[in-house]
Amino acid sequence: MPIQSDKDYHLDLKIAELNCRLVVNQKRWFNFLEKKYSPFLVNFSGPPQYKLNVTVGDYKKYRLSYKSHRLGPQLFCSDNLRLFRQQFNFFFKATYATSLIKKGGLLLHASAVEKQGLAYIFSSKSGGGKSTILKLSPKNKHLADDTAIIKKSANKYFFFTSPFYEKKKIEKKNRRLKIKGIFFLKKSKKNKIEPFSQKKGREKLFKNSLAILPQEQANLFLEKIWKNSLQISRQVPLYDLGFTNDKSFWRMIRTHV
Repeated sequence: MPIQSDKDYHLDLKIAELNCRLVVNQKRWFNFLEKKYSPFLVNFSGPPQYKLNVTVGDYKKYRLSYKSHRLGPQLFCSDNLRLFRQQFNFFFKATYATSLIKKGGLLLHASAVEKQGLAYIFSSKSGGGKSTILKLSPKNKHLADDTAIIKKSANKYFFFTSPFYEKKKIEKKNRRLKIKGIFFLKKSKKNKIEPFSQKKGREKLFKNSLAILPQEQANLFLEKIWKNSLQISRQVPLYDLGFTNDKSFWRMIRTHV
């Protein structure tokens, strides 16, 4: 339920079972965000587990401040629609990741599809094939093409849909799915799949995670990301996936996973 307090507008969301609050200084941008994140709107009592304060104005350059941790990060961004969408989405995603990390989760550079009720997650850096995998998977429901949330719930790790902007238009619903596997992509002339050891899988998860960390707490968060990566690697099957530019890699996944 939207709440107005003084001159600010509050938007409450549930993202991967975390209570989140966006505080915006202008009604126009509040309405924009309310529509964009409608599948994730909730009512909750008590303090949020993540909070982002957004001041929109005639700013030539964006600015993010972590000066008051009690109040949450403060984002100053442009009132130009194109710039606002770029700036807000990036910093919302990256600062939310810090709250997710505290709860034992990770925000991963990844695309994902649903197949028979399970999430298949494909991770790589930019240009590594995340969007290509979706193009080669037209019969599977597309869940994400850039960002995947992985978080523990009831002592098991799940994939959660995110509200964040995707390169490809994907229908957003607030969902939780069991994970069939996380596949680290490598474009290849030949399809090849190999299970990762916990050590190598942990390193890959760590390198492909996303967050903007408060400078004075960066080392603590890096240690937590490393620990979360280790815990995930112990419970979730991880694979190295070399794939060609056709659908044949799915036959290999069906055979070996």
